[in-house]
Amino acid sequence: MNTCESLYNLTRTQGLFLSYWSPSAFVVYPAENLNPALEQILRAHQSELVPWLRAQAGPWLHLCKQIVLGEFDGATPERIEILARCLANDPHPLRQAALQRLLCPDDE
Repeated sequence: MNTCESLYNLTRTQGLFLSYWSPSAFVVYPAENLNPALEQILRAHQSELVPWLRAQAGPWLHLCKQIVLGEFDGATPERIEILARCLANDPHPLRQAALQRLLCPDDE
């Protein structure tokens, strides 16, 4: 197991989600549960973690960002149903935010 995988697993055992966000950043959910010691370790390995997390993210990451930003507002009910089925049953916060936006766009 490499360092990135070990750190990812460590965050999961503490009930945290570690996710790629941009070419220079990752996010930790829920941030308020991140202890300072682990935050310092993650920051120290940021240059390794970001590309590793990007490789793990797959194509769904970009899709979720588009949905959250409203780029699928006004999609047909059929399209929304297909996307919702793809996003359902995954606890990842970005997927859940995208699912919420699809199903309840007026709540934003």
